[in-house]
Amino acid sequence: MVEAALKERRQIPRWDIGIKAQVKPQGKIGFLSCQIKDLNFRGFRIILASQLEDNCRALAIHFAEDFIFNVEVDIVWHALINGQNTYGVKFTRVRDDDKERLYQFVFQNFPSVIERNIKG
Repeated sequence: MVEAALKERRQIPRWDIGIKAQVKPQGKIGFLSCQIKDLNFRGFRIILASQLEDNCRALAIHFAEDFIFNVEVDIVWHALINGQNTYGVKFTRVRDDDKERLYQFVFQNFPSVIERNIKG
């Protein structure tokens, strides 16, 4: 399995939320269905049927009715896993108020994930 072969290099653990979402690359019309597998304040893993362009530098992520998150990103890696495009994405710029909103979203919707990371 590809994931088992990847060496963990993160200094900050990611929250394994596995949530369905919508994503819209900058300059595109309409959102694409995706799954955000894990995330933290430095990046996330995204799985979707279609490919992101190599020069993708900004995304709008729609997690819920009241939560659309606009971020600047770098695509760190891409792999085709089980017929789905899987990307490792690094935030290049996230506003402090968006970080707070992101934490609140995860805390409200996935409290056990936050608790698990605190306990280690």
